[in-house]
Amino acid sequence: CPTTCWYQTEKPPTGAGVSGYGMAIIMWSPDGSRAYCGTGSALLNVPASWPLGYLNSVQQDESAFSLSEDNGRTWNQLSLIDTDISLLSDVVVAADSGTIYLASINNLGAGLDSIWRSGGAATGRSWERVLCLPSASDDIILRMSNYGNDEAVFMASRGTADLRQSQDSGQTWKEQLPGMNVTDFSVTTINNTRYLYTLSGSHMRRANASSPAPQWSQQVATTLSAGHTIFAAPNGVVVVGGDSADNRVAISPGGGPFTATAAFPSTGGIHAIVDYRFSDAALIYAAGDAADSD
Repeated sequence: CPTTCWYQTEKPPTGAGVSGYGMAIIMWSPDGSRAYCGTGSALLNVPASWPLGYLNSVQQDESAFSLSEDNGRTWNQLSLIDTDISLLSDVVVAADSGTIYLASINNLGAGLDSIWRSGGAATGRSWERVLCLPSASDDIILRMSNYGNDEAVFMASRGTADLRQSQDSGQTWKEQLPGMNVTDFSVTTINNTRYLYTLSGSHMRRANASSPAPQWSQQVATTLSAGHTIFAAPNGVVVVGGDSADNRVAISPGGGPFTATAAFPSTGGIHAIVDYRFSDAALIYAAGDAADSD
């Protein structure tokens, strides 16, 4: 740019979740490597509101103390976060156990949900929020590859087509556009390539998720009336657990046609995984999630 240029931040500080307006104060560290931002719902929209407008308070408006280490491109919330954690939705841990991601649901105030990250020497003791978003279903799923040292993390709002991938530890998120509402999904690595398997009701789609814009396969029928969970192994075997109306497990050797087992001797939605450490067989573990399941 020949003169000063302004760019839209990719992930802004949070705030104004309830009132629709927010005030921010930004300061830089002495060496310019970090920017700090405090947000709130101070009502300072007209001169007469000064200075008492600073005392205006709105609960659960997602205002916070935020940090940017990339010149304002992305912001994470560190403390004084005015949100509510009504329940924890999901958790995923990196293969090396060095980073943990946690999803929380907020049913108060603005109703915006959160994804948190903990890593480094303070893993499990110190957390920062890396994403604040509206989840229409109040149910966020988190996944990472179940094989190798792939650091990419994925999130989905269950029951919607909102599926995203982050390849920079949650700093930025890219839409994966699965073209279907997500019941569940799985991530694995096959021959050093990251693959994403998405379950929507009774059908599944697969995509090469190593590229910025995944190319999705055609939908494949699982032979179940409705699926509940999906798991993909690094040898290509895919298993789908049925929901409470169809307590079977569907198996595909390579993500193609499925074959269903006999009915599982348990109730509720079925959670199934496969032990792929056999050259000529697959061992499946399954359990039901109903309270009376054994």
